[in-house]
Amino acid sequence: MKNSKRSDSPFSLIYISLTAFKDAHNLPAHEMDKTLRAVVDTLQQDIRIGIDLASRFGGQDFLLALSGVPLQKADKIAQTIQKDLFERVKTPCNLAVEVRYGLAEHSIRSPQFGARCPQISMNHRH
Repeated sequence: MKNSKRSDSPFSLIYISLTAFKDAHNLPAHEMDKTLRAVVDTLQQDIRIGIDLASRFGGQDFLLALSGVPLQKADKIAQTIQKDLFERVKTPCNLAVEVRYGLAEHSIRSPQFGARCPQISMNHRH
């Protein structure tokens, strides 16, 4: 956030949750652990290493901090992550992983956080 203030650029957050996915499919703990590891691998491929931050935020939730990224671009990044997770990550019982995400942006020009929380549905991968 300090870099965003110094450079007068926006700072966005992406909140990614697999909680509804886990609850809908009642996965055993060991299957969810394998799935979470695959999610982390995918997130590492989709963020800018050394610039963006990714952190596990609770049981099945993640928080991404994107320096210099406005809300619209953060939404596109979140959509890419959502698509990549669905395409690349499967549970041991062959379910595709879908996530829910929310977005927030902080900008020097607008000191309030702006936010969006798109909704998605759960699907099986065959």
